[in-house]
Amino acid sequence: MQNNYILINSSDMRIGIDLDDVLSKTTPAFIKFHNDIYGTNIKIEEMKTYGWWNFIGGSKDEYKRKVHEFITTSYGERAKLIKYSKEILKKLKRNNKLYIVTARSNDVKRETKKWVENNFPNIFSKIYFTDEFLQKNTRVTKKMICDDIDIDIFIEDNLEYAIECAGPNRKVYLLDYPWNQTDKLPNGVKRVYLWKEIGENLA
Repeated sequence: MQNNYILINSSDMRIGIDLDDVLSKTTPAFIKFHNDIYGTNIKIEEMKTYGWWNFIGGSKDEYKRKVHEFITTSYGERAKLIKYSKEILKKLKRNNKLYIVTARSNDVKRETKKWVENNFPNIFSKIYFTDEFLQKNTRVTKKMICDDIDIDIFIEDNLEYAIECAGPNRKVYLLDYPWNQTDKLPNGVKRVYLWKEIGENLA
């Protein structure tokens, strides 16, 4: 049974937030980029599994190149904010420490930090990159980062990461998307549909 926990009057917490599709409307922006540049007709509703590589075809190297191209062009730079995310985070910033924990690679650090500074100025204490796309044998995981910096609450859109990061002392909010549907969520993971729900739980 899903755990519908509610946290009230939270303060002095360490909150970790994923970037893509949690803060930024990255997938819609990437779809527009790929459809415009490569002539595809991808629709977000079709993305029933996590990972753009499942829908664009080609090799892993081609995928990495396209992701880098997307993030470093105006398509990535102009990705819009997820509704209510900025308003809620500005409130949470008053009494809590906020961190971004993203699967993006180090080779797009500059562009990523610029996007965050332009859209969420003076909100986050630090941005952590897991370098997932480099596929290192000993890559850092989001769970490792959350454990290392003692994250109390984590906000994510990837079902696998959400389950992995949840624990007895860490609750996870899973933002609802076509690619993270499941019949059952474990204790410690709560599905939410809007940032307003997160704000209400962490009021």
